[in-house]
Amino acid sequence: MVEGQNERWSEIEACKIMGKNQHVIKEAFCELKKYRGMMAKFFTSVSEPLQIKQREVTKKNLWKILLIDIQSRGGPKLNVAGVKKLQGEFFQTVDLKKTVKLEGENRFNYLYSTIVGLTSIGPKIASVFMKNMVCEFSIFTELRDYLFLPVDTHIENILANKLKVFGRNEISKENPLKSKKSKLFQDKLSKIHDPRVDLDNFWYIGHLFCSKKSELVCQEICWIKRYCQQKFTA
Repeated sequence: MVEGQNERWSEIEACKIMGKNQHVIKEAFCELKKYRGMMAKFFTSVSEPLQIKQREVTKKNLWKILLIDIQSRGGPKLNVAGVKKLQGEFFQTVDLKKTVKLEGENRFNYLYSTIVGLTSIGPKIASVFMKNMVCEFSIFTELRDYLFLPVDTHIENILANKLKVFGRNEISKENPLKSKKSKLFQDKLSKIHDPRVDLDNFWYIGHLFCSKKSELVCQEICWIKRYCQQKFTA
């Protein structure tokens, strides 16, 4: 086969995989619901010390949300000076008056683009920030349907290797507002589950059970082990 034919064949095979295994991700997601309390406890342990306030639209409150996202989701490793620099940039760049005046998708696009444009902040952390702001702290809740699934190594591993819902070449970690491939991927997620951001619960699976150092042991106690299609033996 020529190169173009190989690429096309990969796309066809990926579509077959996705069609075959969509039910897997839906069933695994339902299984995860049993552990919502444990996931909430983990998030609370990270966020509670900063005393973030529900529904409070202030730069100080939003900055605290971004800070816990960096700390809890493998964001940029910043020292004290780096944190202060990012904080200064955040307070100078984020325009809350403009944010409040905008509505719907325009509000989402502006705020997401502003956050992802900050030094050291990429699409993953920007997506986590938007998700936690809306879903955990009830700020701009009308933006829920626009939220992107934050894509990192854990999410990629779960979707491509563990549940085999997508081929790796379909998954994109890029900014969906700028990358056609990433937007297509996010659109496909919406067809599987609405709102797609709920699928971020699979991050906990990767974080808790899919460490390379402990995967052989942890896969035996994994919350969704019955759906895993990539298991390891000693």
